[in-house]
Parts: sequence; C-alpha cells; structure tokens
Amino acid sequence: MTAQNKIDNHLGVAAKQENLVRLRNNRILGLYGLKKKKQALPTVRGRLLQDWVKRWTDIGASSMLLIVLSPVMAVIAIIISSTSKGGVLFRQTRLTQYGSTFALYKFRSMCREAEQNSGAVFAERADVRVTAVGRVLRKTRLDELPQLWNVLKGDMSLIGPRPERPELAGDLNGKIRGFQHRLQVKAGLTGLAQVIQGYPDGVDGYRRKLGLDRLYIKKQSFRFDLWILVRTVGVVLTGSGAR
Repeated sequence: MTAQNKIDNHLGVAAKQENLVRLRNNRILGLYGLKKKKQALPTVRGRLLQDWVKRWTDIGASSMLLIVLSPVMAVIAIIISSTSKGGVLFRQTRLTQYGSTFALYKFRSMCREAEQNSGAVFAERADVRVTAVGRVLRKTRLDELPQLWNVLKGDMSLIGPRPERPELAGDLNGKIRGFQHRLQVKAGLTGLAQVIQGYPDGVDGYRRKLGLDRLYIKKQSFRFDLWILVRTVGVVLTGSGAR
C-alpha cells in the first residue's frame, strides 16, 4: 500500500467515525425535541446574558439544595466516619473552564490509601478500593453532593462536562484529538455524558464522552439544562452507569 493510499484510507475511516458521531448526536437531540432547523449563533451580548442567567440559577439552586439536603449530608458524614478510617470529605484537584484548577469536594468512597501506590487511575467496575458504604454512595451519586459548594463558589455549574483530573486529562489529550475543547465551559455537577453514557470505560469511552460534551457546549440552553436535570433524577434513582 502506497503512502497516498494509507492517507486516503485514514481519511475514509475518520469520515465514517464523524458520520457515526453526527447520527448519534441527532438521535440524542431527537429525544427531547431540540432537533430543528439551524439557529443563528448567539451574539456576544446574548452569550453574556445566558452566562449571567446560568450563574444566578446555579447560585439559587445550589443554595436551596444545600439547605434542603443538609440533614442527608449529615447522616452520610456520620455513616462514613463510623464505618471506615479516614476523613469524611475527599478533596481532589480538577479542571474547569479554560483549564483552571480548583479543589473539588466529594464524600470519601474509597479506602484511605486508595492511590498511595497506583497514583491517578481510571475508575473500574467493582473497584476493590471502594468501601461498602462508598459503593452505595457512588451508585446513587450521593458522593457528589459536597460539590454543591463548588457550584455555589463558582468553580462549577450545575450542568456541564464533568471535571477531569489534570493528570488524566493530560494523558487523554495526547490520545484523543480535541479533548481540551470540553474546557470551553465550566465543569458541571452533572452533564449530558453522565445521563446518556455514565462513567466512561477507558480511552474509547472518553472519546464518546468528548462527543457528548461537545454536543452540549454547542447546544446548551436553559431547556437543554432542564432536560439533563430531569434525566439526572432518573440516573440517581436507578444507579445507571455507576462505578
């Protein structure tokens, strides 16, 4: 096979993958009736207004949820501290908009020495590092509740691409073209990839996740965010896609 043939073959495979992504995205859009004729791109003023409304929605919603869910979070904290060694909260550096880093908070779901020898690794099904209580928290996504504080502070939004660890993001950016594009918006407590795909499996899973994140960035709107929130409730109740 000549060099030109190899290039043509590679371009053909890339085109097929792009068509598959486009078809899948169209099916997703069809689920909630957003598939319609092309809309004009928002103006700078329109985008600023949309960001302003979203920020104040984040502040109001996260404040209310922190108050309403505080008894639940207190019970979870007591159970964690009484069933395993280590702190109740787990703090980890993550990436958000434009590659900025912030301290993300979660309820601790793993044993205290989970990454002492392995370093940063992808989560796996039936991960032996996860405690018995942690499995329940992860299945119901209750381990993510402390991130409401991150939303209130402005590190995150309620809806957006899930925040990735800098170590893993650097590795994925070298393997998946355009992986950094998901940093165009703030990281989210939940997102399109979470309600459609769940947690990704390896590089291929992250490649699909990137496609969903980019679809959200392109189509983000109040209606889209509301649909994702409704789907998130279903994910929490069923535990689908958990690690």
